[in-house]
Amino acid sequence: MRNEEQIGYQIKELSRLLDKNIWQKSILNAGVDTVTATHGWMIGYLYHHRDREIFQKDMEADFHMAKSSVTAALQSLEKNGYIKRVSVEWDARLKKIELTEAGIKFHDNIEISIDSMEERLVVGLSKQQKEDLFAMLSQIKKQLEAEIASDGEKIGKERKK
Repeated sequence: MRNEEQIGYQIKELSRLLDKNIWQKSILNAGVDTVTATHGWMIGYLYHHRDREIFQKDMEADFHMAKSSVTAALQSLEKNGYIKRVSVEWDARLKKIELTEAGIKFHDNIEISIDSMEERLVVGLSKQQKEDLFAMLSQIKKQLEAEIASDGEKIGKERKK
């Protein structure tokens, strides 16, 4: 089967193009070159969860990323002044992650770019086509999540043997 006929390949290509377009139209134009797409998604996550305490483990789980990858990304964001780690009263070992003013401003600029991209993505699509696309993507996501959960259970059972 050729790549052009593979759903996974097409989704990966779309993801790559989305990231490239968003970054070229926002971050690079703003003169910021030290932040990756993953950093942008993390900043957005923190922005949209400001009403609760967020810890590194939350981001590892929600982003389906390894601890080392999340650590590296957070260290970069902290170094660049977009986040800060704050101790919590109830456990001196834990540090919650918060956006700084620079992080909030960065998020606002990215949101503008994402909104613009969303408008460009759906040009020419009918309401029904958009609904069908979301339904298909949701179904694919659920299937993959179920498969990951099933594989995790199998690994857990194998380790207990």
